[in-house]
Amino acid sequence: MGNDIPDLPPPNDATFIDENDIVLSFADDEDDVRDSQDDGDRTVLRLLSTHLPRSPGPQLVDSRQTHGRSFELLSPEHQRWYASRACDVDIPELPPQRTFFEPRGGAVKHRPRLRARSLPGQAPAAIPPSFSASEPEAEPTTSTVASSVGSMSSRLEASLARNLALTQQVKRLSWDYEKLSVQLLQVHRQAEAHGHAVEREMERTRKLSRKLELVAERYRVTNEGYAVLKQNLNAMRVQLHAIGTEKQKLTGDGAYHVMAVPDLEALEKTLEFSLTKVRHALRQQYRDAVDGQRETCVVCLHEQVSIVLLPCRHRVLCASCAVRVQACPVDRVEITDMFPTFGM
Repeated sequence: MGNDIPDLPPPNDATFIDENDIVLSFADDEDDVRDSQDDGDRTVLRLLSTHLPRSPGPQLVDSRQTHGRSFELLSPEHQRWYASRACDVDIPELPPQRTFFEPRGGAVKHRPRLRARSLPGQAPAAIPPSFSASEPEAEPTTSTVASSVGSMSSRLEASLARNLALTQQVKRLSWDYEKLSVQLLQVHRQAEAHGHAVEREMERTRKLSRKLELVAERYRVTNEGYAVLKQNLNAMRVQLHAIGTEKQKLTGDGAYHVMAVPDLEALEKTLEFSLTKVRHALRQQYRDAVDGQRETCVVCLHEQVSIVLLPCRHRVLCASCAVRVQACPVDRVEITDMFPTFGM
């Protein structure tokens, strides 16, 4: 009696649960911790599928009813999440076993936060529970088991809620980071485009500055040339006026009556001297033409001479030019008569 558990054959749809069969063990090395973390989803799903007793002592619990009560402790979000995870993770059916709670006595060493794993279940006939004969163990009451189940479910629900909140926060921060990254990339592209535009404007400004310098240089050269041309034009105007005055003096276009007597005398001497020089130059040219071409007419310089002029007896004209000449081309003596000659 007391802690004695009858060895009854378990039914197909029920599970024997005893608190003394549950033993918690902790991983001592980092490899075991890493292996246990890899199976985190399976462990949580196994915990959800575990059926805890509702009354003190070992008892027979219907798995379908207990699973429904355990799953209803979760929030709707966690129920949907674990329902989707249960579809992805295949949980094998555990054989019916007796599970006993064994209190841990003594001081517990402080360890890093590690996952708890349960030992593989064994048949109740292979390993019978051991009890102390000296002092009987007190059976857990209904309130203790209910409080334990409530605390475990509340901790599990709080952990899942915190995990979901952290996941949402990380997702929100990730979205914010991506948005800021896109904005930063856009700002960089805008800055790069603005820099290219500034460079193009600076290059355009430099080209316009060079063109403006060339235009200013051309304007300066043009102004200098215009000033020189204006000075030359003024000088030419002065020269033209002087030439016009000299022409009027030489041709006598109504300018002599306004000239003074000394000016007229000086003009007469100048004209006589100039006329003498002109006549001397003309005679010299005629003599040179006669000496150089005695057999050629001195007027047309093409036909042979054939006319002798009287009274100077010069033979310097052809028959066609003699009828048009009134004075001898050599000495300017008036021609009174002429006769043709043949040969020398």
